[in-house]
Amino acid sequence: MATYQQQQNELFYQKLQEYKKIFPPFAKDYLTSIATTSVRTQDNYCYNINQFLMYLVSNNPELAGKSPKDITLEHLNALRVQDLNEYIAYMLHNKQSASSYIFSIEAALNSFFSFFEKTGLIDKNPTINMIRPRMKEKLNLIYLVHDEMCDLLDTVSNNTEMSEHRKKYYEKTRLRDTAMIVLFLKTGIRVSECVGLDVEDIDFRNNGIRLIRKGGSEMVVYFGPEVEKALKDYLEARKAISPLEGHEHALFY
Repeated sequence: MATYQQQQNELFYQKLQEYKKIFPPFAKDYLTSIATTSVRTQDNYCYNINQFLMYLVSNNPELAGKSPKDITLEHLNALRVQDLNEYIAYMLHNKQSASSYIFSIEAALNSFFSFFEKTGLIDKNPTINMIRPRMKEKLNLIYLVHDEMCDLLDTVSNNTEMSEHRKKYYEKTRLRDTAMIVLFLKTGIRVSECVGLDVEDIDFRNNGIRLIRKGGSEMVVYFGPEVEKALKDYLEARKAISPLEGHEHALFY
């Protein structure tokens, strides 16, 4: 049975095959050039490039009624930095894209145009002088003090102030939710890392969990007795739960 990470990689791989079908023929060499990056990065680049190509088709009179597959290197070579700036302005105002997402778009487009410039297929990379939207200042990190953590855990594991209907559902998920919250509080793992955990990733001999971190690297995060107890309590209850097909190995059903 494939792990969660393997399932995600396969999903991204299938999406990449779909992009190859709708991209212009000349883009195949570019897709080959980014094959050494993670499939998640490839998917992100392809998604953003496809969005731009669709915008180009919609806004270039020469491409009216056509698809991204009809875009040629001549069309790319004719683009100016002003055209890219107009696209960024469009994404900021019409699509209400966050500044952080705009940086993701710019990274994908820069990778795309840089490849064709370096290979001599276009004269210049128009993304070099693109506008850079200002990133919003990050808020100060807000954290829970010890008493607040205790209140949160008490609410999750011993909540009685709810209707009888809600109590029935609460009892079904109480041990799972407690284990997840304790795991977050005591190890600081990301939500995506928690979602990706398989039951085989838990090592009670050394009290550690094997994580796939951002970028695909593996590491072990160790935990203390409180996490150990919460996980073991949940795993005992987990035995009585019937998982969805294909999710049998997931730690948290």
